[in-house]
This record gives sequence, structure tokens and C-alpha cells, in this order.
Amino acid sequence: MWRAVRRLSTAFAILGLLSATSHAAWPDCSKGDDVDRRLTACTAIIEGNDLGQRELSAAYTVRASLYLAKNQFDLAIEDLAKAIELDPAAAPAYDLRGAAFHRMGKFDRAIEDFNEAIRRNPKFLTAYSNRGHAYLAIGERELAMADFRKVLELPGGTKQLEFIQNLARSSVEKLTQAKDLNPDPDPALSETIVKVPLSLRLPNGAEHHGEFVLTTFKPRGPGPFPAVIVSHGHSGVLRTMFGRNRILWSYFMQRGFAVLAPTRIGHGVSSIPIDPESPRLPVGVVPQGSDGGCDLFDFRLPVGAGSAHILATIEYASNLSWVDKNRIVLVGGSAGGLYSLVAAGTAASGIKAVVNFSGGAGGLATRPEHPCNPGNVKALLSAAGKNNSIPTIWFYSENDKNFGAEIPRAWHDAYVSAGGRAEFHMLPPLGEDGHNIIGPGTKYWLPLLDEFLTMNGFKPRQLPADAPPPTGFAPIGDTSKVPLVDDKGRAAYAIFLRQSVLRAFAIGPDGFWAYSAGKFDALAEALARCGQNGRRVCKLYAVNDDVVW
Repeated sequence: MWRAVRRLSTAFAILGLLSATSHAAWPDCSKGDDVDRRLTACTAIIEGNDLGQRELSAAYTVRASLYLAKNQFDLAIEDLAKAIELDPAAAPAYDLRGAAFHRMGKFDRAIEDFNEAIRRNPKFLTAYSNRGHAYLAIGERELAMADFRKVLELPGGTKQLEFIQNLARSSVEKLTQAKDLNPDPDPALSETIVKVPLSLRLPNGAEHHGEFVLTTFKPRGPGPFPAVIVSHGHSGVLRTMFGRNRILWSYFMQRGFAVLAPTRIGHGVSSIPIDPESPRLPVGVVPQGSDGGCDLFDFRLPVGAGSAHILATIEYASNLSWVDKNRIVLVGGSAGGLYSLVAAGTAASGIKAVVNFSGGAGGLATRPEHPCNPGNVKALLSAAGKNNSIPTIWFYSENDKNFGAEIPRAWHDAYVSAGGRAEFHMLPPLGEDGHNIIGPGTKYWLPLLDEFLTMNGFKPRQLPADAPPPTGFAPIGDTSKVPLVDDKGRAAYAIFLRQSVLRAFAIGPDGFWAYSAGKFDALAEALARCGQNGRRVCKLYAVNDDVVW
């Protein structure tokens, strides 16, 4: 059914273009079941060269949708690039190009285009639907769930859009079923699920002795590998609907890290009736007003609970032979970012760096950009930064509806003033709410994070264990030295060099080529695409930043 949603969303993305021009051939181009006849009509419009830029952009977009229907992805992408050049504000062109990349298996490129479509039209329902399915394809279930919920929040207005909303509702229901909340481990990722014991003090004063679900991912090879501990956010309303934590496994696994992802007690598959991360009011204070007097909230208890999960995970990892217990990176989003910074401040051994995505606490939908008691969070961060030499990197967005743009800067200043080391990045606005920074902000934070990890002794772009060794055959960036391929292959190699790791370029003895990028199985996929089911035996020419020919 989800594949059907993508096809429908792709079609609906260009409905608004059907009345874009009064050209005589437009009805034959925009309507009908005969794809080839429509292609001929669209081409006549384009080659007629008598349209304005926006109308010509619309014609290219519709023709691209027809190429997409014929699975001619390269032609579709070429037309959409022209459509975007003619009309950079054309959100449907970005959405359709994202759909083309999705069908080619280039999910990172697809998500980037869906992000651009949403940035140009924050109420673009079909782009949210398409991005949700792209997130599902890379295992980011929580991000997919957020997009499907957004589809349900936006106005429909037509039968087609209401149909997409009904399918999104079905997707949400599927994702909240037990099987989807706790999917079977993926053997290809050496994914395992364990339960780790932990005792916590609950907001009601009781002591809870329980356990949390920990998901681990092991790269190929014996190790030991540097490890990341990834902490999710917190939502008092939606906490029981959290999926098993698997966020960011793809980014870090492609860079040779083992990933340990705790799902904290009180959330999803580790859920209990009481929320251990619920903030407390001072003793004797009665909640008042629509925000419950939240400017008096004390976040020490929830931050302590969140940090305790991280420290328990570090202890568990210390007994794994394939984890380098002296090279640990803490990573967290939203509340998880705050918990990671505080955990690093405990002087736990082995922590070498911290990555904070939109970290903080106290955000309320009823008071956007004005979180509850930010001074309390500031004090916690100041304490965490005291005499703390661990390097950290912080990412926020200008339109973070939880914290705004100025409060995170004040938190950063407090952390650094106390002695902490923090590299701060304020990203531009992301969609309607920049608090959800990990998915929509990828193109901004990814190169910065790669650089940060490199500067701090990690090698995020190194060859994976199953790659051939470097040969020195040619410099990685010299397209003229790529053997056997024609000019089109050299142009493709130039595009390959702009892709994110993990990436691989393969060449056959007849000059046929293929590449894959941004996927955990990029090497195998590049060879398979080049080999075309055994028609030729291909070799890898380049992997990441090395020539291996």
C-alpha cells in the first residue's frame, strides 16, 4: 500500500500545474491515458519556445511525470532540473524529483528534495507524505510517523488529498502496532535487541526497578569500533507511541561506528504508566494557568533519569568485545541532546565527543518559542560544562518552535562560560518547525558533523572493512583517469564525487558503470547495478575517498 501512496502522491504533486498555460497543445500534454501521445504533445510545447518561464517550467514538470511513469528516471530528473532552473519556487518540481530519486533507491537525495518542496510550500501535503515514505525506507520510523501525522493535520479539500490522508492514517495505525514499534532485528545490520536493568526515582517519589530496551548495530568486521549512544526526545503525550529507538543508525553505521540506541523507560517498547521524565513543581506549589505554572518547573529529575540511561548503556557497552570503550560519542535529539550533555559532564570514562541536536527541555505547543523555565535548563547546562573538556557540537534552527533562536544561544553561552567546549551552529529555518532538525536539516549538519568527527580523532570517511584497499591508481578527484568509461560515465563519476559516504563506483570490462551512495550496502549495490544480474563482472573503482582500482 505504501508504494501506491508514493505513486498517487507523485501524481497529485502536479495537479496544480494542469491549468498553468492556455497553449493549444496543453490538454493533450496534461491529460489522457496514452503516455507516448502526451509525451509528444509536451515536447511540442517545450520546443515551441513561446511560453513564459513559469509555464515552461510546468511543461517540463508534466513531461517529467510521464518519463517517471515509463521508469525513465534520468530523463525525468533532467527535465525537473530544467523546471527548477526556470522556476526556483516550483515546489511540485522538487517533490516529483524526490519521488524519482526515491524510486531509484537514492533516499538521501529524495529526502533533500522533499525538504526543499516543503520549504517552498510548508503546507504541501503530498511532499510530507512522500518524505514520510522515504524516511521509512531508511528505517527512520519516528520521522516517518511525524510526517504522516503532519499529513493528517493539513487541510485536504479534494477527494485525492483526502485519499492520501486516509492512507497516511492507515500508515500511522500500522506504525503504532506492536510489530512496527518493535520490528524484528535486521541481520544485515547485525542488529540485536537486549534489555538493560535500571532503577529510577519516579516523580511520585517511588523507586522503579525495571529495564529498558537497547538496540545495537554492529558494523562489518571484528572491531573494536568507536561507538555512538543515540538518545531520543521526549513527549509526555506521545511517549507510549515511540517506536523502538533506531534514529541515526544509518548515518553512523555508514561511517564505521557501532550504534547503541536506548529506548528509555516510559517510552514505547519500554513504557510504564508513569512518566519518569515528567518535570516537577516545587513542593507546595499548586499548578495554575493553561501551562500549569511551568515557569517553576524543575528539570533535574527528568534530566537525571535520561542521563541514567546513557550511563547504563556505557556500562553495558564496556562488556562488548567489538566496542572500543575508550572512543564513545554521545548523540541526542531534543531532550536526548540535553541528557547527552549532562551525562558527559559526569566525567564517565570513554566519552570523546557529544553531538546535540536541538537539545533542551520545557517546550510547549501552547507557548511557541517560550519554553518552560529556561533558566533551570541553563543552570543544568552550566553545571554540565563546569571544567568539562569534552568537545561538543550543537545544532539548532532559527524557527525552532520549542526553544526559539535566542534561548539556545543563551544555553550555549552558559555552558561555555562554565568551562565547556561547544561548537554552535544555528541552521536556517526548516519547514514549519525547525525543532525537528535531524531529517529536514541533514544537508546542513551532515558536512559539519563529518568535519567535527574528523577533527576529534574519528574517521567518518574511511574505507569500510569489506572494501578493497587503496591502490593509488589515480587521485580520487581526477575524472580523466577513470578507465574504460565514456564521457557520460565521467560525468556520472563527477556526480558521484559530490555524494555522501558510504559511496561506491563500479565499472565493468565493457565500460558499463554504476554507483550507489548514502546506503549501508552501497558497495554491494554498486556492483549489482553494474553487473545487471550476472551479465558482466564489475570491479569497484572508488569507495568513499579512495581509488581501489
